[in-house]
Amino acid sequence: MGLLACLTLLTAFFVTGWRTVQRTAKGHRRLLLVACLSAVAGNVAGNLVSFDVSVTATATWLLMAVVVALGKPVQSATGKNGEAATGRGLPPWAAAGTVVVLAALICVGVVQANVRPLLADIAAQDSDQRAATGDLLGAIQTGERAVALWPKEPVHRQTLSWAYLQQALSGPGDPLPWLLQAEAELDAARSLQPGDYRTWIALGELYGTWGTRWDPSRLPLAHNAYRQAAALAPNHAMVYTAWGLLEMTEGRPAQAAASFRRAVDLDATD
Repeated sequence: MGLLACLTLLTAFFVTGWRTVQRTAKGHRRLLLVACLSAVAGNVAGNLVSFDVSVTATATWLLMAVVVALGKPVQSATGKNGEAATGRGLPPWAAAGTVVVLAALICVGVVQANVRPLLADIAAQDSDQRAATGDLLGAIQTGERAVALWPKEPVHRQTLSWAYLQQALSGPGDPLPWLLQAEAELDAARSLQPGDYRTWIALGELYGTWGTRWDPSRLPLAHNAYRQAAALAPNHAMVYTAWGLLEMTEGRPAQAAASFRRAVDLDATD
C-alpha cells in the first residue's frame, strides 16, 4: 500500500509538471519547471539504490511544491471587469528580509544536520589515526572535538574513552583522572544507546584493565559488562574472546578456555 501510494503521488506529480511545461512559454519560468522536474526525477532514480536523508527529502518536497505552484495560472493585475486589483504585495524591503531570514534558517538547518556530523566524523577518524601513531594527547584532543561537535553519537564517545584508557596506561602521573573520564564517556554512550553491545564490551575492557592494574574491586563490573554484552549480542565471537582474555589475566584458565571455545564455535575462522 505504501509503494502504491508513493507511485500514485509521483505519477500525478510528473504528469502535472509535464503538462505545465507544455503550456508554459519559453523563458525563465519554463527553465525553472524543467530544472525542478529533473531534480525530483534524479532523486527518485537515486532512491532506487540508496535512501533519502533529511536534506534531500526536504529539498525534494520543496521542489515538488514549486512545480505545483508554478502550474497555477498567473494572477492578472486587473479584476474580472478590468478594474485594478486592490491587494498589495509586500514592500521590497520586507520581501528581501523574508528571503534572507528563510535562507539563514535553511543554512542553519543544513549545518546542524550535515556539516557538524561530518566534521565530527573527520575528527573521530583523526583521533583513531593519532592514537595508532602513539599521539595519545592529540587523539584525546580530536576525540573531544568530535564529541563536542556531535554529542549524540555513541561511537565518538567510545573512541574518546579508548584514548583516555590508553593515556592512563602509558602516561605519567596518576591514571585515575583518565580512567574516570573514560568511564564517564562510556556511561554517556550507554545512556544514548543502551542496546549497543560495543559499549558494554568497552566497559568490560575498561573495568578489566582498571581492576587488574590498579583496583581489583572493578573486576566484578568488568564481568557484569561482558555478561550484558553477551546477552545483547550472543552470536558475536569478539564478546567471548575479550571475556576470555580477562579470565586468563585473572589466572582462571578453565573459565577462559570455555569462553574461547564459545568464540571458536561462533567464528572458527578466527
